[in-house]
Amino acid sequence: MSAQPKIIKHLWFDINGTLALYTDEFNAAHDELRYSTYAEITGRQLDTALKAEFEKLYEEQGSNSMVFRSLGLSGDFWMNRFNRLEENFVYQPTPEIYQTLKKIKDILPISIFTNNSLVGTSKILDEINVDRDWFTFIITGDEVHERKPDLHGYRLAVEKSKLSAEQNMYIGDRVNADIRPAKTVGMQTGLVYSQSDEADYCFDTFDKILTLFS
Repeated sequence: MSAQPKIIKHLWFDINGTLALYTDEFNAAHDELRYSTYAEITGRQLDTALKAEFEKLYEEQGSNSMVFRSLGLSGDFWMNRFNRLEENFVYQPTPEIYQTLKKIKDILPISIFTNNSLVGTSKILDEINVDRDWFTFIITGDEVHERKPDLHGYRLAVEKSKLSAEQNMYIGDRVNADIRPAKTVGMQTGLVYSQSDEADYCFDTFDKILTLFS
């Protein structure tokens, strides 16, 4: 973590795994859907070897969306599957996240860039009790050429902010899909709930983001 933060004038957030946290039950169902979909598309049996192969592809491609995109499927193929899964689960509001966002929005503009669809994003924000009006911009997977970790959405975020790239910070929970592409376009980066030398800042709890402004 840098000793002296650069000026941050606009803060961008991922949603899934960042603002909306998964339960163990959801993670298990999510993995089952990823693997079974991959088995279906490749016409193979769902076994340990196939799961390992999928995880290797995920590491290379950076997101589930891009794994299936690499197989020649449409850019929204995975999110359409994922949205059906989400219909059976409800995200629970996390007071720490809600209270932290409420404080940050009064300090500087906050926005969202997510691979989710607009409909899915609206549903999640409602469920976690976060007012969408808190966000200056909401960029969804419906608006970009390709989903993360493709750079288009990050460049669009910088463009919409009307600031230099380094005056924007992107905060997410994944190095491959959030941190690396944001850094590539020149944004500052924050990783939540884990540690990585690739991120400019790491926050083990969501409220630690407020230390940027203390």
